[in-house]
Amino acid sequence: MRSLHFLPLFLAGGLFFAAPVFAQSAASNDDLRKKVAELKNGIKKLESENSRLRARSDKAGDLTRVVAARSGSAHKNEPSRPIVTAGPNGFGLASADGSYQLRVGGWIQADGRFYNSGAKPNGSTFLIRRARPYLEGTVGRFYDFRVMADFGEGKTTLEDAFAEIHYWDAFKIRTGKFKEPVGLERLQNDRYLMFAERALTVNLVPDRDLGAAARGELFDQKLEYEFGLFNGVPDDTATTGIDNNDAKDFAGRIFVHPFADSRYAFASKLGVGIAGTYGSERANTLDTYKTAGQTIFFTYNKGVNASGERLRLAPQLDYYRGPLGFQSEFVDNTQQVGLVSPKSASGRLHTFSNQSWQIAGSYLLTGEDAQYAAPVAPKHPFNRFGGGFGAWEIAARIDELSVDPDAFKYGLADSSTSSRQAFEWMLGANWYLNQNLKMQIDYERTRFAGGAPGGRDRHGESAVLSELQVAF
Repeated sequence: MRSLHFLPLFLAGGLFFAAPVFAQSAASNDDLRKKVAELKNGIKKLESENSRLRARSDKAGDLTRVVAARSGSAHKNEPSRPIVTAGPNGFGLASADGSYQLRVGGWIQADGRFYNSGAKPNGSTFLIRRARPYLEGTVGRFYDFRVMADFGEGKTTLEDAFAEIHYWDAFKIRTGKFKEPVGLERLQNDRYLMFAERALTVNLVPDRDLGAAARGELFDQKLEYEFGLFNGVPDDTATTGIDNNDAKDFAGRIFVHPFADSRYAFASKLGVGIAGTYGSERANTLDTYKTAGQTIFFTYNKGVNASGERLRLAPQLDYYRGPLGFQSEFVDNTQQVGLVSPKSASGRLHTFSNQSWQIAGSYLLTGEDAQYAAPVAPKHPFNRFGGGFGAWEIAARIDELSVDPDAFKYGLADSSTSSRQAFEWMLGANWYLNQNLKMQIDYERTRFAGGAPGGRDRHGESAVLSELQVAF
């Protein structure tokens, strides 16, 4: 029982030592409660801030949509800016969608003709052979136009003035003044000729005329065609006004590239075609024939006019392969002629057939591609500081024109002044400084059969033809 006396002491001692532990435990609970309270306050603040940010984000999205809507409306109402171009192919202006276009271009050819023979049209001379500015373009996407004038040789001439509808590449309608689709070299643009002057074949085909034609390309551009109705003009002549008779000329051309886009790459740019005209011509629709040096070597006698049917046929061929270019064509021109007031047997109607052919070739020594309907683009345009010498080309041509002997037999041409045949050969060198600048120099020699008193041959023509061309 004695040990019970010590129980209060043990309990008091235990409480004495346990008091700090209980005190510490109570303090820890108070800290935990404070931290929990702080965490709850932090969570509330975060939730509040998150709500505020969501509100701002929604407001920003609304503002973005409003700005986008207003910007789209402004862009829709604002007119599109036109596209302006300037470069080797001229100057242009077009709407943003390409429905309206305007192109400005032209070329100037300053020539020199120097004769070293007795046969010549005049003295050696410098001249502006051609000065042709043009405007062409498109309106409403499907309607083209072209207007071109010429101020060369001291004359002002309207060369081209036509409109064209082109809903499809396979079928276009052109009307106005433009080239009749006949001669291969005649149809080639003056800017791209191998020589300063065309061959004798152009004496038997028409130049520009007033009319309407359907044209297009078929079978992936393997076939080109053009058929039209025209007033009818004399050979190697462009119309200048209205027709003087009711008869009209039908003209047509089909030209085929049979191996285009085929496995025969070497023949892909071979072209073969046939062209011609047919009509009934009346009144003064006969022309004179002249050389590349512009010497007139044949003309009908005074009073002889076209008096009936005229048929022109012109088979033609060209070939381009890398730096090589080649052209060949034949023209047969059959025309019924007679005197205006026949007083003898020679005044009866007669049908004459005059013929001409040409073969021409060129080669670019610097390796560029020869082209029929595009300028030569030098690989290294001329640079006066070195590093480029342009493109160099050599060319050669032979051609001939023969007049029907019956024209002399029946007295409708004078053999003492008009030749029955002309044969020409020509050599040339071309220097393309760049796409816009070309220099040419040619040597031309033509001999004649007949055309001098006593049935003798007239003196041959020998000339050096030069040309500086600026085109854009």
